[in-house]
Amino acid sequence: MRIIILINYSLERVMSEIERGLKPAHHLYGVDFLRKQGFDVIVVPYDELKKRSKSKIAGVLYYFFGDVQHQFACLRLLKKNDIIYAPCQTETSLLAYLKFFQIINNKIIAIAHHMPVKGKMAKIRKKFFKIEVRGLMFFPALSRKVADYINAFASQPKSPVLTWGPDNVYYDKFILNDNPNDLGFFCSGRTGRDYLTMLKGAQLADKELSLYYVGDTKNLSSSNDKVKIKKLESEQDFLYDKSLKIMARSRAICVPLYEEKQSLVGLTSLTDAIGMGKPVVMTRHQFIDIDIEKEGIGIWVDPARPEAWKEAFDLLSDDKVYKEMSANSLRLRNTRFNYNTFCSQLMDCLRPAISK
Repeated sequence: MRIIILINYSLERVMSEIERGLKPAHHLYGVDFLRKQGFDVIVVPYDELKKRSKSKIAGVLYYFFGDVQHQFACLRLLKKNDIIYAPCQTETSLLAYLKFFQIINNKIIAIAHHMPVKGKMAKIRKKFFKIEVRGLMFFPALSRKVADYINAFASQPKSPVLTWGPDNVYYDKFILNDNPNDLGFFCSGRTGRDYLTMLKGAQLADKELSLYYVGDTKNLSSSNDKVKIKKLESEQDFLYDKSLKIMARSRAICVPLYEEKQSLVGLTSLTDAIGMGKPVVMTRHQFIDIDIEKEGIGIWVDPARPEAWKEAFDLLSDDKVYKEMSANSLRLRNTRFNYNTFCSQLMDCLRPAISK
């Protein structure tokens, strides 16, 4: 059976990076797993260099129909019994409408990362979204809050929550047996990051912190010699084979975020921390389902509170706390928060499509 893959970046590039040991396999969102299961996996090419028109009309079309160009390419490849799988929620809106109106009969599964309906035209978009949800066989989400929103538009639950956890085999190559922490605290990331609040907290606590960041954030600096800041030109300058070597010797992974009401951010960094069996200091975030304090793997801090970061830095400077949280983090990833769990849950969504 063929499975057509629609994703909004070059999957070929990611596959190449994984084959070269530069990235863990969970960034394939189960595509490698599907191939191992014997499916004929067809990836619809995505040109990362293409630029969507910035006109208002093009923006409206994208908002209601997703990436139309990519979906037309899918239609040209599509056969009668193919299953369509999109790890990104923006790649199947038009296809879901076609399915709802029985223009195509293919089963469609798309993964939601963020709140699907937002912006100025939300009231109109909701009417389209109800049709979209009805056209999809499953619309699983990476967050319970997003799943609950989607299920409110469905006559029966269509959005189970998927556990997007780490590829343990990859991280095991970087974990050091003595679990050192001589490099202090570590932070990297790009989307929705509140670096300034974290940096103020590190200065208040007078702790060692290494920050590697990408994006439009203005140049950051610190008057404390213990805080090392490196601005990267692109993510390719600091791939996993480099970052995990530093994380392996760090005391905890920091995920500073702005208060967010629409989008899931920080999950990749949290996944990396758990993959390495390290404690986490993270801004409280309503789209993150793992309660890091309940699991005993980290400390929540409230948005825009440097004092909260200072308290977290001070607490994790206790070796006993560090060792306990590290052990809990490894236990969590080895039992249920891992890529094997994600692939198993994805297969649960695909099984009804295969059997019909």
